[in-house]
Amino acid sequence: MWLYLFGFVVHVVFFISVFDIYFRTPIIHGMEPQSSPLPPSAKRLVLFVADGLRADSFYNYTNGITMAPYLRSVIVHNGTWGVSHTHVPTESRPGHVAILAGLYEDPSAIARGWRENPVHFDHVFNQSTYAWAWGSPDIVPMFAAGEHSGHITTETYTAEEEDFASADSSTLDTWVFDKLDNLLDRAATDKQLHEQLHSDRVILFLHLLGLDINGHAHKPHSREYLNNIKLVDQGVERVVQRLNSFYGDKSTAYVFTADHGMTSWGSHGAGEASETETPIVAWGAGVSGPHDPSSFQASRMVFDSRVTDWGLGHVRRHDVHQADIAPLMAALINIPVPVNNVGSLPVEYLSSSLQYRAEALFANARQLLAQYTVRRQRKQADMLLLIFSPYRPLMLDDEISYISTIRIALQKKNYEQVIKTCNTLLHLSEAGIAYYHNYDRPGLTLSITAAFLGWIALIICQILQHDTSVLRMSRNSIEGRTAAKKSSFWCRAVLVWGLITVLLNIVQQCPWQHHVYHLLPVLVWGVLVYKWLGVLRVCWLLLRDYNMVWETAIRLLGIFIAVQILVLSFQARVMLCAGLLCAGAWPLVFYSPTAGGGGTSLALGWLGACILLSSFAILPPVVGMTPSYGMVEFAGLVALVLACFALYW
Repeated sequence: MWLYLFGFVVHVVFFISVFDIYFRTPIIHGMEPQSSPLPPSAKRLVLFVADGLRADSFYNYTNGITMAPYLRSVIVHNGTWGVSHTHVPTESRPGHVAILAGLYEDPSAIARGWRENPVHFDHVFNQSTYAWAWGSPDIVPMFAAGEHSGHITTETYTAEEEDFASADSSTLDTWVFDKLDNLLDRAATDKQLHEQLHSDRVILFLHLLGLDINGHAHKPHSREYLNNIKLVDQGVERVVQRLNSFYGDKSTAYVFTADHGMTSWGSHGAGEASETETPIVAWGAGVSGPHDPSSFQASRMVFDSRVTDWGLGHVRRHDVHQADIAPLMAALINIPVPVNNVGSLPVEYLSSSLQYRAEALFANARQLLAQYTVRRQRKQADMLLLIFSPYRPLMLDDEISYISTIRIALQKKNYEQVIKTCNTLLHLSEAGIAYYHNYDRPGLTLSITAAFLGWIALIICQILQHDTSVLRMSRNSIEGRTAAKKSSFWCRAVLVWGLITVLLNIVQQCPWQHHVYHLLPVLVWGVLVYKWLGVLRVCWLLLRDYNMVWETAIRLLGIFIAVQILVLSFQARVMLCAGLLCAGAWPLVFYSPTAGGGGTSLALGWLGACILLSSFAILPPVVGMTPSYGMVEFAGLVALVLACFALYW
C-alpha cells in the first residue's frame, strides 16, 4: 500500500511541476513607464477587435468580390495592412491581453476560465486620459478591473445574449455600434462628456463578438459568417463617418484587428495557421499610407501566393506579432508603453517624422530594457554569485553603452542610426527577458526528469520482483543481502545529497515548490537504490546467463522508437503510418509461426489490419457537419470481416 500512496504523491508533484516549469506568469512589477517627449501624432485612437476573424476570410477576393469593401478601400488608398500572428492558446482573453497589454497571457488565468485577473497587469487603457469600451461581459470588464480613477468606462450586453445556438449573432455587433452612436448623441447635450471626448489620448474600444459565435455555430465558410464580415465592415465605415462628423478634424487613428482566427470546422485554441493568422489594418492620423512593395525591403515585409490571391500584391504588406499592436497604439497617441509589454513597435506603420518614429522606438526600447533589468537584478540577488550565469549578450556595461549611443545619435539628429540601434537593443532585451523568465527551467526539468526516470525504474523493479517467477524464486537471495551495511551506506549518502539540495535552495531563496522538485529525485533514487538495487543485479545476471541481453536491448529500443513515433505524430500525423507498419511487422520478426501455420495466418492478418488502419493517417483531416455514412458503413464491414476471421482461426 505504501507504494500506491507514494506513487500518488509523486504523480501529483509531476502534474503541478508542469505549471511551475512551463507556465510561469510573465508579469512582474517595479518598472517605470516610458514614453516619448514629443506631442502625439493622433489625439485619439479607435480600436476594433473582430473576435474570431481569420485573415484569409477577411482578405479573400474571389472573382473580384470582397466581404469588406470599405476596409479594402482603406488598405488600397489610406492605410497599412498585414497579418497579425497570435500565440497559443488562441482564445479570446489571451488575444485581447496581447493586443492591449503587449504580453502573452498569464497562464495562471487558465484555472479561472480566463474570466478574472489573477495578477494585475498594465495595458493601454491605464495610460489613456479617457477610455470607453463596449462588448462582451467576458472580455471588456477585465480591462477595468482594479481601476479606481474613473477614466475607463465599460458597457456590456448580458451573458444570456451570447447565444451560441442562435440563427445569427451579428446583432451583438450592431449593439456595439449603436452604443458608440448613443455616446456621441449624449455628448451633444452633456458638456462634461463632450470635454472628455475632446481630450487628448482618448481610446474607444469596440469588441465585436458576432463573428466568433457565428463561426462556432455555422463555420467560417457559412453564409452567416461571411455576412457578419460585411456587417462589421459597414459598421466600421459608419463609425469613421460618425467620428469625422463629430470631431471635424483629422486627428483620429484607427486600428482594426482580431484576437484569434478559427479552423474550418469552427474551433480555435490550437496553433493551426487559420487560428493564429488574423488581419490588421491601420489608418488615420499618424498612420502610413499604402506604398508600392518594391520600394520597401524591411524584414516585416512578407510575400506569399495568398497576397496575389487576395488581390493585394500591389500594396505593401507588413506582418506583426500580436503583442506589437500595443506599442503601436501607444506610439500613435504617445502614451507610455505597457510596462510588461514584450512587443516591438512596427515603425513601418507610422507616417510621422523620422524623429517621432525614433523617439517612439526609443521609448519602446527603454521599456523592454527596464523589464529586462528588473528581471536580471532579481535573479542575480536570489542566486549564489559562484553559480549565477548572466545573459552575456546584454551585460550592465552593454546596457549603458546602448543607451548612451542612442542619446548621442538623438542629439546629432541621426535618427536612422537611432532606429537601427533601438532595433538591436529591442532584440537583445526580448531575448534577455525570455532567458531570465526561463532561467530555472533547465534545473527543474532535470530534477523532474531524474525523478520520473527513477520512478519508472522503481516500478520495473517492483514488477520484476513480485510478478516474475524467476525473480520470485530469487527473492530470498535478494533480500538476504547485508541489509545493515547497505542501510548504513545509502542512508548517509541520501541524507548528504538531500542536505546539500536543501541548503542550495535556501541560499537561493527558491520557492517551496522548488524544494519539493529538487528533493523528489533524491527520495526516489534513494528508495530505488536502497530497496531494489539487488533486483536489477539479479535481473542482469539472468539475462546474461540465458544470452538474452541483445534481444532485450532490441526490444527496449523498439519500445523507445514506438514512443518517439507517437510523440512525433502530434506534429506530423503521417508518422502514425510508420508506427502502425512497425507494429504490424513486429509478430513476423520476433515470433516464430506456430504448428499448422495458424500463427503465420494470424500474424499476416494483423499486418493487413495495421496497413489498413495506417491509411487513415494520410487522409486529409475532415471535420465538419456533413455526415459521411459511406465511410461508417465501410468501417463496420471491415470490422465484421476481421471479427469473423478471428473467430475462424
